Amino acid sequence: MFIIFLFLGIFTHLLLLYSIFDIYYSSPIVKGGRNFKIIPSNSNNVLTPADRIVFFSADGLRASSFFDNPDVSPYIHSLIDGSKAVWGISESHVPTESRPGHVALFAGFYEDVSAVTRGWKHNPIPFDSTFNQSEFSFLWGSPDIINLFATNIPHSFSEFYSPELEDFASEEASKLDEWVFDKVEEFFNRAKQGNTKITKLLSIKRSIYFLHLLGLDTNGHGHKPNSKKYLENIKIVDKGIERIVNLFENYFNDKRTVYLFTSDHGMTDWGSHGDGTPDEVQTPFVAWGSGIAPTKTKINLTQVDIAPLQSALLGIAIPSNSFGIVPINLLGHLPDKYIFQSVYANFKQMSEQFLIRRAERRAHSFRFLFCEYPELSYEGLVKIENEIIRLAQLKRYEAAWKACIKLIPIIRSALNYFHRYNQFSQGLAICAIFCSWNLFLYASLIGKNSHLLLSSKQLYLPNEILFLILFITSTIIWANGWLLINYFYFLTPIYLFSISIKLLGNGEIFNLNKLFLIFVGLPFTVFSISLLVFVFFERFTLSLIFLLISPFWICKNIKNKQNFVKMKENDGIITNFKYSKHHNEFNSIRERQFRREQVFEEEEIFPTKFNVSNSVGDFNNNKWYWLILCILLSIFPLLDTVGNSQRPLLVIFAEFICCVFIFYLNYFKYFNQKLIVFIGILHLITFLIILFDYFELQLTTNNNLLKQLFAWINIPLSFILPLLWKQKIKTTKINLNIQLIIWSICLQLPFSLLSISHEALFLCLFSAFLNVYFQLELGKKILFFKKILLKRRGCLVF
Repeated sequence: MFIIFLFLGIFTHLLLLYSIFDIYYSSPIVKGGRNFKIIPSNSNNVLTPADRIVFFSADGLRASSFFDNPDVSPYIHSLIDGSKAVWGISESHVPTESRPGHVALFAGFYEDVSAVTRGWKHNPIPFDSTFNQSEFSFLWGSPDIINLFATNIPHSFSEFYSPELEDFASEEASKLDEWVFDKVEEFFNRAKQGNTKITKLLSIKRSIYFLHLLGLDTNGHGHKPNSKKYLENIKIVDKGIERIVNLFENYFNDKRTVYLFTSDHGMTDWGSHGDGTPDEVQTPFVAWGSGIAPTKTKINLTQVDIAPLQSALLGIAIPSNSFGIVPINLLGHLPDKYIFQSVYANFKQMSEQFLIRRAERRAHSFRFLFCEYPELSYEGLVKIENEIIRLAQLKRYEAAWKACIKLIPIIRSALNYFHRYNQFSQGLAICAIFCSWNLFLYASLIGKNSHLLLSSKQLYLPNEILFLILFITSTIIWANGWLLINYFYFLTPIYLFSISIKLLGNGEIFNLNKLFLIFVGLPFTVFSISLLVFVFFERFTLSLIFLLISPFWICKNIKNKQNFVKMKENDGIITNFKYSKHHNEFNSIRERQFRREQVFEEEEIFPTKFNVSNSVGDFNNNKWYWLILCILLSIFPLLDTVGNSQRPLLVIFAEFICCVFIFYLNYFKYFNQKLIVFIGILHLITFLIILFDYFELQLTTNNNLLKQLFAWINIPLSFILPLLWKQKIKTTKINLNIQLIIWSICLQLPFSLLSISHEALFLCLFSAFLNVYFQLELGKKILFFKKILLKRRGCLVF
């Protein structure tokens, strides 16, 4: 039966783990959607805003670094200052990585979260992009990004450098950008020299030229965004862009080229990206050339809007999976008819996704249970579309495109609604699995029939009622046509609840006294859970929780004192409550032995002789430590999110505290001295590394190599060293306390190396908080057993 119990536990946890990726990491891509071209390919007489797009993607360039340093990009800033371009901020999306960022720029949808299983390098599902819809595409740059789009596109030309050049520690990372500029110039020179094939390709209209510039991202990782190398790289990019613009203008000489300059993501001060801080999310956007309306004021747009902007400039179809909206305010003075054609194509493309997703959900739901999106039904969409077509037939194009622009955000919300349509019911099933598994564990420990857990096979077999419930649930899932995994989501909690009922016994389930206690405690439980949930939306709630629990042990101690006084009054002994170690000696050897057994050998925990005074004193000290630590921990949620600024002195201070604490542990005989000394040496080295980095001191020529080697060795050692500690005493409570301390100081090692601000100090305080909580729980039991001892004697001695 143990095998069944073990299998049930492993299966339940694997199911819970898989459910996260299955429910919340599903792809947003809608398959089977049609494309709606703004201008048909055979309409050669229709003049589009531009014939070609030159797209510069400065990978890893954040908005603040670009706009705050105009002197390192004089060419682009001359366009901005001379009102020859539209400029502003492009908002990217978490995760701020290269692959999701470029997918948003050219496909118009935010990251396919299912790509997390591939490290954000490749999209697991094929998707549409502006490269697909263009007549021809030219791509130069990094192999990871170029192959993401150029693969399986026959109407494209691509060149990329070898992966070996992408060295994140290279001192010449800007050469990656120079390689791109050189290759583009070399390509045009071949056309000038009479290469008819290239000349023919360059003559194709509605084409996209994509230049992926990885140097800034590489220098940002290796030298940080505020470094001289990073700013010099921006200057190289600026000169390269000026060089390419002159190349295109001289070759085509038709004023029909539009230039777009932006970035896939930003970067933090310490050279990382992936999160959602302003430095990582905000990227520069500059557009100039044919079809662009220059502006003197800064504009803001989302990254996914750049894909439909490209389509509107070239008159090609908007990518079928796009979530973006055509930013018509960026377009030049165009006829209302062309604006309507662009926006209507956007409207049709978004509606197509909505209708496909809605049909999928409707096909897998009972008709009478199917819920339409509250703000938009199928019939309402058809009526509005008919009205838009009628307005266009009357040549009231402005009214028609304004109606489209007003409706597109609603359609996008409806699309998100149907994408998450089953998440609520599946989420309830997962919550039921959590609850049923916890109930099962509870029942297996204290249930009336818990002795049958590992001995009775009948316990795990469904009875007639359970079998009927499982059959009805399976029939409903089958009738809805849901996937196989949904059977496990909905049947597992039913099965676990049935076993729990058997373990508890029917009498325990319907015990009125217990049900009453549960009912009374329910409001408090709901309030506590609501506070924890609210933490996800307002961080200050966590500070409130710490402040609320801070006086808990003080209040509890007052109650304990009242209990002692009550016992004293009942026995009719003393009127004042005063502790003195000289009057609390137990003379009886038997009582001493009983005391040592019942208080979990308290004298082994504290390096002092056991007596009532010490016990109560330690408990009183810990409750004040609890109060102080709660107040200190409540400060951290009120601080800025780690990432906005570096505070290395706090990291140094945290490591200094750890070193002092480890030195203090050497005086306790229950710690393995050799192990503690070794951990102390590691903390001392960590402290010196962080200190030297702060003051930029170099000890050896191979300083970076030694630091990297130490950092990588630290990670496995932090998990191995706590396992080397051998128990010196038999007391379980003391062993747990020592293990908690050792695990805390070991995990502080890699955490400090990865910290940049107050988070290292937080871990120190939180570890102390856990240790104090352990001591308080233990002290509560000690006082409880002392009360028993004193009661046995029939009086209290003060």
